[in-house]
Amino acid sequence: MKPNRRTGREFMVLQVVFQPGALFRLTGLPVHELTDTFVDAEAVFSSELQRVNERLNSTDDSGEMLAIMEGFLHQLIQKNRSDYLPIDRISHLMLDAAGLHSTGQPPTP
Repeated sequence: MKPNRRTGREFMVLQVVFQPGALFRLTGLPVHELTDTFVDAEAVFSSELQRVNERLNSTDDSGEMLAIMEGFLHQLIQKNRSDYLPIDRISHLMLDAAGLHSTGQPPTP
């Protein structure tokens, strides 16, 4: 897929941060296959991602962008739901013990 927006000094990034183990549960791909490499997102998440990207590019409203992405992720979760593994529980306990949340950042006071 070719980039369809050129940016100058101002641009917007929409980043999805997954909990440990969540990406594996959604894709079935071990994390080592996705680490330090370039992966075509459509090959992992289906061609539906192209339509999501087109919809994201058609709006400048950040609230609408979030709704588009949340809708896509909701569909993805419904289609690819898998069992909660023991390692998932352990990683969540580790994050809780460290005071970290889903963004990997400490909670704000």
